[in-house]
Order: sequence, then C-alpha cells, then structure tokens
Amino acid sequence: MKQLMKRHWPWLKKVLSGVYLALVAYLVFRLAQNLEWSEVMKSLKALPAATLLIAALLAVASHVVYSSFDLLGRHLTEHKISVGRTMLITFVSYTGNLNFGSLVGAVGLRQRLYSRFGLPLSQVVRITATSMATNWLGYSLLAAVLLISPVYAQLAAQSLPAPSLARALGCVLLLAVVGYLALAAFKPGHRWKVGRFNIRIPTARLAMTQVLISSVNWTLISAIIYVLLEQRIGFEQVMFALLVAAVAGVITHVPAGLGVIEATFVLLLGDQVSREALLGVLLAYRAMYYLLPLIPAALIWVLMESHAGQEDQPASPRTV
Repeated sequence: MKQLMKRHWPWLKKVLSGVYLALVAYLVFRLAQNLEWSEVMKSLKALPAATLLIAALLAVASHVVYSSFDLLGRHLTEHKISVGRTMLITFVSYTGNLNFGSLVGAVGLRQRLYSRFGLPLSQVVRITATSMATNWLGYSLLAAVLLISPVYAQLAAQSLPAPSLARALGCVLLLAVVGYLALAAFKPGHRWKVGRFNIRIPTARLAMTQVLISSVNWTLISAIIYVLLEQRIGFEQVMFALLVAAVAGVITHVPAGLGVIEATFVLLLGDQVSREALLGVLLAYRAMYYLLPLIPAALIWVLMESHAGQEDQPASPRTV
C-alpha cells in the first residue's frame, strides 16, 4: 500500500489540486458575476481616514515582525550579514512571496540576495526552512485554538461541515506544536531525519520564539482586516477566515491568492456583512499589505544588487 501511494501520489496530488483550483475558480466566477462593483467601490471610498491609517500601521508592524524571521536563521547559521540587512532581505523576499508566489519570493529572492552577500546555498536553505517553519508554527497554534474553541462550531452552523472533525484536526495541530516544543526542550541540537531532509532541533528558547513571533504576525494581519471591517465581525472569525484563505492560497498556487482570499472570506463571512462591503475591505487590505510594499521592496532590491560584494561580507561560514 505504501509503495502504491508513493507511486501514485504525485499524480493524485495534481488531480486534487486541479479539482480544488477549479472549485475556487467557479466560486470566484460566481462571486464576480453577482456583484455590484459600484457598491464595492463605494464601500471602499467610505472607509474613514483614521481606519485606513490604523490598518496601515498594523501592516507596517506585521512586515517588521515577519522581517525578523530570518534573524532566527542568522542565529542558527552564525552568518555575519548585519541584522538590518538580514531584515531587509527578508522584507524583499516576503513581499515577493506575497505578490508572485513562494518560488519567486521565499526561495528565489532569498537565494539571490543572500548569495550576493557571500552565503553558500546550504546556509540559505537552512535560513529559508527556519523562516518557513516559524511561519507555520504560529499558524498551527492559532488554527488549533480556533478549531478546538467554539469559533468553528459557530461558523459550522452557517456554512461549514463536521465540527467534530475540525476539533480532531485542531488537536492534531496542537499536538504537533507541543511536540516540536517538547523536542526543543529535551533534545536541543538533535538531528532528526524526515524523508530526504535532515532537521536539526533548535533550543527551547528559539522554538518558543518561533511560535511567539509567528503568532504575533498572524494576529497583526488579522487585525488589519478586523480594523478595516470596523469591528462589524468578531476578531476570531476574521482570523479563522484568514487562516483558511492562507491554506487555500497555498493549495491553489495562485499568486497573491488573487480571488482565493476574496472567495474564502465571502464564503465564510458573507452572511454577516454584504459581499460588496467585504470586498471593498479586502481591496484596501490588498493595497496596503501586498501592493504598496512592492515599491520600497523594489528599491531595496535594486540597491542591494548594486552594493552586494562591496561591504558586509560574511566571514567564512561554519559547516551546517
């Protein structure tokens, strides 16, 4: 059975992804077909300036927090690129990831910029893996809490199936996070082989930091949408919709989750706020969290490309 699954999994994965993408495309098509776009723009223009300012500050805070993720990889690999430059590289790659997908941002831009400043591929891979693990550790913790709590049951009464299955999934996610923290507490530095990957368990302090800063970041992103909605929907419900949309975006591989985020929010929250108002809020969210950061990110990338190799050269790195 194991060999059979191994042989057919790549094909099965493509089929499932295709079916999911087709479903999302259908939902997006239905959504666009039944919208009053004039009302969407009207709701967008009606957002108060103070609300937009608070949401923009939260967006800046989130980007700053995420930009600290690679500092954990810096600590693990002991590379000598400065803290500030490491954070700028993370910001550029994260912005690329948000708008163009993980292959361009999380992987491509990180590898390009770090290698320009002298880091070998082995260290770049470890930094990238640490950053990605950090992101999903906080995600898993928050998702577990929401799935186990009454939040999912409240949403399930409207449009979602199987609350008992959701609670089971929440327990699995929570156990995964707790298990990771336990390994870090009792076996720091231990190398654990998972398939082709050789994972080195961090210290308990670093593992706790990963969970904390990622949870803070996902909370900040949720707060942006919550503020733009002017508190018309419960914060925990906004966060749940965001977490579902994030996974949907990963599964479909749609750059920037274009249409996927909107369809997910309308599906989960469309009975609490009009679809036009909800989409107006999501357009504002996209503008300040996805699009506007592209301007400084592009400028930073150009400057780094032109100055790479002239300064901040790392010392010979240790073997990782």
